[in-house]
Amino acid sequence: MHHDTPLISIIAIGFMLAYIFGMIANRLKLSPIIGYLFAGILLGPNVSFVYNADLELANQISEVGVILLMFGVGLHFSVKDLNEVKSIAIPGAIAQVLGTIGIVALVGHFIGLSWFQAAIFGLCLSVASTVVLLRALEDNNITQTPRGKIAIGWLIVEDLLTVIVLVLLPTMSFMSTGEGFDLGTFGMNLFWTAVKFAAFVFVMFFFGGKIIPAAIYRSAATGSSELFTLATLAISLGIAYIAVEVFNVSYALGAFFAGMILNGSELSHRAADNTLPLRDAFGVLFFVAVGMLFNYQVIISNPLGVIATALVIIVVKSLVAYVLIRGMGKSNRTALTISVSLAQIGEFSFILAGLAVGYGYLTDSMKDLILAGAIISIVLNPFLFLGMEKFLIWYDNRVRAALESNTVTAPVAQEEASPSVTWEASHKPAHAEDKVVSEEKDLTNPDVEIISGASSVIPLSEEELDKAFEEDHAFTNSQVLMSKHTIVVGYASIGKAIVKRLNKAAIPLVVITNNLDEFYETNRDGVHAIFGDFKNTAHFEEANIKDALSVIFTCENIFEIGYTVDKIFVTHPELFVEPKFNISAIASYDDEVEFLEKHHVTDIINLRDLASLILFTRSVDRDAAYKESTEGYTLQLEVDAERVKNKRAKRQALIAKAQILVDEKLAKEKVKADKEAAKEAEQQAALAAQEAQNSADEQAQQVAQQAQEKAEQAQAKAQETMNLAKEEAEKASAVHQEMAEKKEQALNVLKEQGVVDTATDKAEAAEEAEENKSEASEEAQAKSEETTKENKEDK
Repeated sequence: MHHDTPLISIIAIGFMLAYIFGMIANRLKLSPIIGYLFAGILLGPNVSFVYNADLELANQISEVGVILLMFGVGLHFSVKDLNEVKSIAIPGAIAQVLGTIGIVALVGHFIGLSWFQAAIFGLCLSVASTVVLLRALEDNNITQTPRGKIAIGWLIVEDLLTVIVLVLLPTMSFMSTGEGFDLGTFGMNLFWTAVKFAAFVFVMFFFGGKIIPAAIYRSAATGSSELFTLATLAISLGIAYIAVEVFNVSYALGAFFAGMILNGSELSHRAADNTLPLRDAFGVLFFVAVGMLFNYQVIISNPLGVIATALVIIVVKSLVAYVLIRGMGKSNRTALTISVSLAQIGEFSFILAGLAVGYGYLTDSMKDLILAGAIISIVLNPFLFLGMEKFLIWYDNRVRAALESNTVTAPVAQEEASPSVTWEASHKPAHAEDKVVSEEKDLTNPDVEIISGASSVIPLSEEELDKAFEEDHAFTNSQVLMSKHTIVVGYASIGKAIVKRLNKAAIPLVVITNNLDEFYETNRDGVHAIFGDFKNTAHFEEANIKDALSVIFTCENIFEIGYTVDKIFVTHPELFVEPKFNISAIASYDDEVEFLEKHHVTDIINLRDLASLILFTRSVDRDAAYKESTEGYTLQLEVDAERVKNKRAKRQALIAKAQILVDEKLAKEKVKADKEAAKEAEQQAALAAQEAQNSADEQAQQVAQQAQEKAEQAQAKAQETMNLAKEEAEKASAVHQEMAEKKEQALNVLKEQGVVDTATDKAEAAEEAEENKSEASEEAQAKSEETTKENKEDK
């Protein structure tokens, strides 16, 4: 490897590893950011798995991504937007930073740190990352929402506070040592920082406001996209550099103000589009650079410290922000969004920690804790946003259910109220006039109202819409359940023209847009609309796509459209079986047409072909757009006829494919239903068998218990009989004994009289006694056996 080309090496290897692990993370359904961070860990000096990259150079390259990102944010963020959120962002950001520092200082002092050291550590944990915050807002499509604007304003204030701290940090040694405080030097540094920032703002708005737009317009006038892109990069990077070198302001703030100067011009969107690829690419290198800083050994040596640091960043700082925003009267949605977006730290924390270590305010181990906490917070931040969105969906459903009993219904023709056209009573403005809508019944489904003709949307002012957003449940400007309608994605110039024609044809429609300004316009124009990103197919479900006749994509996000239609195809294949159902999109190149066809878009308008057809037709006859008398135009019609034929063949193939999917879906549902039925039958059979077993066991137990009782009775009776027999035997023995004694007495008397021989008599007497005893015993034994037999028979 050639180590004399560190710039090329770090860019090439960084992009390759980021791509590999980003794809792996995506395959595991994780945020690609996790893959980028892991690539940086492998590339960093603490692992050096592939290449020991230059860490300082990597940080400088990643700073380009921060500059382009903030420039893009400024292009969509005006001075008016900044003024609107200043009453929340300025006190909120300052209080959040001070609150976090205070809590960390108290805990740090309790565990043995000095007050100053604990405060500096808390300062490093209180400042959010610009890149991570803006990336999260963009990924969740809330950058242009009121809560997104508050989060960006909050971020700008934090950046300004960081700039002030960076300037004052060298003069803070007296807080650490207790000596050497120079009030004049401290105050002068603070004064010059404020003066330089004010001068930067003045130069940007009074001079930059004229020079920057003029440079952009002149570049666009050349007709060279290369020069226009170059002008955009020169302005964003050049002003960011001047902001740091001349005015001592951060790169991020310089780029943000440069973008804000261009905000509102018709070329601002083109400038944003031109810088988007570079912004994304260098933004990836930012996360790679963060991963390179990570020292995995700190997790082994001090796991409790890492966990505590991460908890401060994710939990403590977020709770402080949440309490502050709720205390300012903002909604639960706004408070959650800002607190979750702030639950991470990044580049400014690294800079502060590095300088603090250099000045001796912090130790290297504390810096490693800050870096480890940053990695953990950045990894978990996408999951926090996902959890927040799920919670807010549950919360929205609960609020909507609670408000269903307190709604205003717009009257329809013949003064008959339509239950499907509703708006919350608290949101109805005093100046709003109820619109009249025509309604008809779907004969195939009488329960579904078909809304057509004039719009039934109650117009709201932008202030009322902002309030509705803040109250957590205004995601659509109407509550209409449509059928046989058209879903229009996007409300820019093409979308507006289509909506106008649909309204003229009395075709019901609903618009899906993730641009807040476009959403405001739909409200002013009285158009049903849903605010959200079309890539989230849940918005199509909200637009009742299962009963729609067509979907029209007016944007040119080819890849997003293709993948979205794929999801719809898998979820609702039955729609594609219906020949009248249509999904339309526009494309500029043949490969885009092929891509959309491959991803089940049924009708694709090739803008180049359409333009060539119109230009050709107008050149032949300006008055008659369609005339078959011209030979060339007849040839064009033949080509179109061939295309129509191919298109029909492809549509038939798509219908067949959809039908197969529908059949498979029905078969799976049938198999699932059969399995559930079989499982239910098996459960019922098992339950019946269990009940039978329980019943049999109970009966057997009763029989056994009865038999046991009889056996015990028989045993008691047998014992009683044996006792009686024993008593009889004893009595018989006593009788025989008595008789023997009497006989012996009689013999003795006879002996005395000399009648009987003594020996003979004794023998005979003993033999007779033995016989009598044997007879008595046999009699008792026979009686006992008879009693036992009777007991057995009874048992």
